[in-house]
Amino acid sequence: MKCLKCGSASRKGVKFCEECGHALIEFQEIPAIREEKFVRGDSELFLEEIDNASNTHQQRVKIGDRLAKIGDPRPGVGLRGDGLPHIVWCEVLGGKITLEKTGQTFTIDPFYISKYPVTWIQYRSFLEAADGYRSKKWWEGLAKRQDEPGEQYRKLDTHPAEKVSWYDAVAYCRWLSGRLGCEIRLPSEWEWQQAATGGDPTNKYPWGGKWDSDRANTDESGLGRTTAVGLYPQGASPVGVFDMSGNVLEWCLNVYENPRMVEVTGDSRRALRGGSWYDFWLVARCAFRGVNDPDF
Repeated sequence: MKCLKCGSASRKGVKFCEECGHALIEFQEIPAIREEKFVRGDSELFLEEIDNASNTHQQRVKIGDRLAKIGDPRPGVGLRGDGLPHIVWCEVLGGKITLEKTGQTFTIDPFYISKYPVTWIQYRSFLEAADGYRSKKWWEGLAKRQDEPGEQYRKLDTHPAEKVSWYDAVAYCRWLSGRLGCEIRLPSEWEWQQAATGGDPTNKYPWGGKWDSDRANTDESGLGRTTAVGLYPQGASPVGVFDMSGNVLEWCLNVYENPRMVEVTGDSRRALRGGSWYDFWLVARCAFRGVNDPDF
């Protein structure tokens, strides 16, 4: 079959162009086709393919990048009509979590957590808002405010926001709280782990007790880069949260060395969870505790 976008020939039975990743649809049989109709059909096909468990990591990259370019209609990855981040919330039931190596047990009240990591377009709405990143009030009480935000490497709307310091993540949550009229903050480690495991301690990974490299973007994927959020539905947690193993590390609210300290003052190192595209599978375990300086 010949690709209508780049002209390359692909093997029979292949759904996506092996050269550019474009969806292969039998439009050759139609004498005249309007471009907007083609794009709409393309988007729908890619959305269906996200749920295809047999897709390779490379195919998932092409799906996500293509959707980012033609418009990704999935709720929770983009913006609302008023230009604010559209967040889909997943309910997490209460329970108890014992943090690895510390032996400390924490009681968790029911709460909600976002279905996807914050995407680049969602974080950019904060950077570009008149009352957003340029307003110093969101950093009040924090130990540091950088003059400029971290540089986003992969500037595709539905990729996760990158190089966001812990300070800037707190500021983003404060800004979004004010705009949406409800309290939004980083999760504590025990809240994050409850969302990742669904409260089941046998879930070493969001999908169960056994590692499966096809369910997450970690070092084992061989991609060496981020993907658009939510491309591994088979790796979602029991409460429906995506990308809790791999893709990008996720900041938590609490101090790493003293987890019960959740105040935002001071410059102590903060906890990170979930692993990333750069990390090996062991770091992507639900219980693994990562750490870095808050200005990282």
